[in-house]
Amino acid sequence: MASICTTLTFKKLLIGSFLLVLCKALTETWLTPDVSDAEISIDGYSIFRADSKRERAGGVALYLHAALPIPIVFSDTTPAPFCDALWLQVPLRGSDSVLLGVVYRSSSSPPEDDHFLIRTLGQLSSSYHFTHLLLVGDFNAPKAPWTELQCVGSSGPFTAALTEVVQQSAWTQHVVAPTRYRAGQQPSLLDLVITNERHFVDQVTINAPLGHSNHCVLTFDFIRYWVRNPEPQTWIQNFCRADFLGMRIFLNQVKLGPASVGELYRTKAIGERQLLNDKNKTDPGNLGKSLAPVYQSVNP
Repeated sequence: MASICTTLTFKKLLIGSFLLVLCKALTETWLTPDVSDAEISIDGYSIFRADSKRERAGGVALYLHAALPIPIVFSDTTPAPFCDALWLQVPLRGSDSVLLGVVYRSSSSPPEDDHFLIRTLGQLSSSYHFTHLLLVGDFNAPKAPWTELQCVGSSGPFTAALTEVVQQSAWTQHVVAPTRYRAGQQPSLLDLVITNERHFVDQVTINAPLGHSNHCVLTFDFIRYWVRNPEPQTWIQNFCRADFLGMRIFLNQVKLGPASVGELYRTKAIGERQLLNDKNKTDPGNLGKSLAPVYQSVNP
């Protein structure tokens, strides 16, 4: 019962935060295989998740709006139980694509798991074919000197390795203010937003946490583009816009007889040809293809 109540609260909080959001990344979801996608679904969004291998701990998830193209989901082959990661590739215009990554690294992560995560980040460009990168998550590296852009000796081996990867890859980390607040502890910057071009992200805002979480909610504009699937259109003739008054005036002036049918036909054909000539004066490209039916009707 506790699991179901937690799931419902989780869904309610998400619904309240989904105004005009195309993408929502979550860390420390604490989801397990017995919680189905249907229990945490949001109308208009597709959910992708990577549950922790440590049962009720960690885990990441990503909600994508239905307006976005269908992504390619890369299978999770991470052998590091203390580092959860989710990788999706969303096609953009032409051959461009954006690689979306959501990462959660436990503060208890052992050196071997840290090494695997750093190696994965360092090999992103060679492992995946993408033009744009958006990497978000809780890396639990509070001493990373993101504002100074230089490694410090007291930051620890993982923090030093993470900042080195970001610098060597020419990436940009956009969050510069604390994102976690806990009573009795100093505020810390744990949640990161990383891109491979500085201008991809704009207006990073740190908002109040969801529910009882001590991590703030980060919102930002990710400046990218994609091709929407065109909606099918059906064209029909609108007979209501016909010139019925003109038809009546014309027909009232015509006196049909046995010998006048052919003359009327020739008059109609000449009138159509004159209308086409007037049209093609402004659009010469229509001349060749539009006159052929007229000549066939006048000279059968």
